[in-house]
Amino acid sequence: AALSLSACGGSSSNDDNGATGGGGDPTLTTGTVAILMTDAPTDAFCRIYATVESIDLLGTSGTPTNVFVGPETVDLLQMRNYTDFFAIDTAVPIGSYEKVRLTLSDLALVECDGAGNPEAEAAWEHPRLPGNGKMDLNPRGMFEVIGGETLVIELDMDMNKSLHVHQTGNGRWQFRPVIFVTIRPDDSKLVRVY
Repeated sequence: AALSLSACGGSSSNDDNGATGGGGDPTLTTGTVAILMTDAPTDAFCRIYATVESIDLLGTSGTPTNVFVGPETVDLLQMRNYTDFFAIDTAVPIGSYEKVRLTLSDLALVECDGAGNPEAEAAWEHPRLPGNGKMDLNPRGMFEVIGGETLVIELDMDMNKSLHVHQTGNGRWQFRPVIFVTIRPDDSKLVRVY
């Protein structure tokens, strides 16, 4: 099935109390969260495969609310010129959240020959993932999941700034993630197709 973002088809004439930031259906206990991914380019490799195990939202209690379960492997460099739809969860509990936790199980760095052919898989480099692959991303301030509405979370993984050659020994690559988070209501006016 092809998926794209959904927007509410109508609007409510009821006033809200402002606690949810406006809008929303007060009778609903869940909202929708859509995850988008993009990447700033790097010339060091021709493929960078990231295996995403999960994406969670963290509230003030620190208890994770899962919005994606993998594994799903994506080539980050294929997203260097556009933002790609990654996942959607239509039953996220309403409330305030403060962090997005991205968990990776693998990162594969692939070089290509002069003809653009990827090297054999045995030659791929797999840098160590910090925090056992769990990366807590801090957007600027709290964000709200509102009943009946869609919240868009864009993860911009800047691989050009995230990859560094280890200077003190074997020349292996280190991964120090630089990931920018943009959170906004869905204003795309697109529809979801099942």
